[in-house]
Amino acid sequence: HTPLLRPPFPPAAGDGRLPPPGAEAPLHNLQAPAPHLAGDRNPRGDPRNLHLPRLHPPLDPSLPLLPLAVSHLSPPSPVPALPSAHASSPEALLRLLHRARHHPRLAALDLHLLLAAADASSAFRPDHRLTSLLAARLAASRRLPSLRRLLQLVLSRPCPCADDSIFACPDLLPTFRKAILAFATSGDIPAASEALASLRRAADSPLPAEFYNIILHALARLHRHDDAIRFYGEMTSVHRVAPDAYTFNILINSSCRVEGVDAAMGWFEEMQRRSCAPTGVSFNTLMRGFFREGRHKEGLKVAHEMLQLGVGLSVA
Repeated sequence: HTPLLRPPFPPAAGDGRLPPPGAEAPLHNLQAPAPHLAGDRNPRGDPRNLHLPRLHPPLDPSLPLLPLAVSHLSPPSPVPALPSAHASSPEALLRLLHRARHHPRLAALDLHLLLAAADASSAFRPDHRLTSLLAARLAASRRLPSLRRLLQLVLSRPCPCADDSIFACPDLLPTFRKAILAFATSGDIPAASEALASLRRAADSPLPAEFYNIILHALARLHRHDDAIRFYGEMTSVHRVAPDAYTFNILINSSCRVEGVDAAMGWFEEMQRRSCAPTGVSFNTLMRGFFREGRHKEGLKVAHEMLQLGVGLSVA
C-alpha cells in the first residue's frame, strides 16, 4: 500500500526511521537546514521553512567588556566590578554598544553596561556621544524608567568635555530633548517636566522654546487645554522664554477644538503683538475653525489676508 501523502521531511540520518507522531527527534538525528532555507525566508511557500530559528550574526568575542555583558543577561545586584581597564574609557563602551546593537540579547543590556562601568570606577564619566546614543535607544524602545536613570547619571557625572570650561557641555541638550520627548509622548507629563527642570538647572543659558513646546503639544494632544494655558503662562512669565510660531500654533489649534474659533483668534492677536510672524499652519487652522462653525465669510477673509501676506493655501 502506497501512502497518499509523503512525509514533509526525509528520514533523518541514523537509524533511518521517522519518529512516531508527537515525539521529538533525537538530537543526533537533527540536520542543519539547507543554506537556501536559513533566516526568515520562505521560498515558494515551502512549509518546511515556517518554524526554522532565526539566525543572528555572531558577536566578536574579542570586544572589550563582552564577558561582563554575557554575565549581565540576568543583572545581579550589586553589579560586579569590571575585570579590565576599560572602566574609565567611554570610547571603548561606545564601540561595544555600536557593535552589539543588533544582538538579540546584548542590545537590551546597554544601560546595564554603562551602570557597571560607573560602579566600577568613580572616575568614569560618560561623554555626550555615549549618553545621546543611549537616550535615543531607550526612548525608541520606551524604556522610560531606564531613561530616567540615565538622566540621573548624566547630572551626577558631567561630560568630560566640560573640564576645560566653566560652562556645561554644549551637547547636553540633545540627550535631554530625546528624554523629554519620550516622556511627553507617552503621556508622562510629570516626568517630562522634571527632566525639563533638571536641564534648566544644568544649562548655562535659557533654553529655547522648542523644549517647552514638546510638553505644550503633549498637553494639547491629551485634551488638557487649561493645563496647556497655565504651562504657557509659566513658560513666559516665570522662565522668561520667548514663544515662537510653533507655540502659538499649538494654542490656536487647541483653542479651536475646545473653546471655539473666537478664542483662537485671541491667540492669533497675541502672536502678532509679540512680533511673531504667522505661518501657513496658523491661517489654515483659523480657516478650518471658521468653516467648521459655518462662518464662511470670515473664513474667506482669513484666506484673503493669508494670500496678501504671500502665504500659500493648504489643500488639506
